[in-house]
Amino acid sequence: MLLTRDGRRVFWLNPTFYGLPVREAQIRQEMLERIRVLVAPGPAYSLDTGRTIVRRIQERLGDVAVEVECVAAVPRTPAGKLRAVVCEVSGPIRPERAAPPVFSRGARDL
Repeated sequence: MLLTRDGRRVFWLNPTFYGLPVREAQIRQEMLERIRVLVAPGPAYSLDTGRTIVRRIQERLGDVAVEVECVAAVPRTPAGKLRAVVCEVSGPIRPERAAPPVFSRGARDL
């Protein structure tokens, strides 16, 4: 999950890479207004691919600085998993929301 300046939480970022020559990627939010994208490029990767990634991230998150960094492989967690999205924003800047309402069915609703 990433955060926008207006407090929205953005969960679905996979479409950023749809149709692009990218083997694997990780989107990292280092600050509210700064995103770094680690990309392990595929054979057809070009500068235009990087520009497309920047544009797609900004379409989802708004006016943020986006840096695309090509890497041989995206770092894994100690358990060997690839985290596709990492949010490093914490503390008072990270907006908190109330828990969503919980709806349960009573016996009379069955």
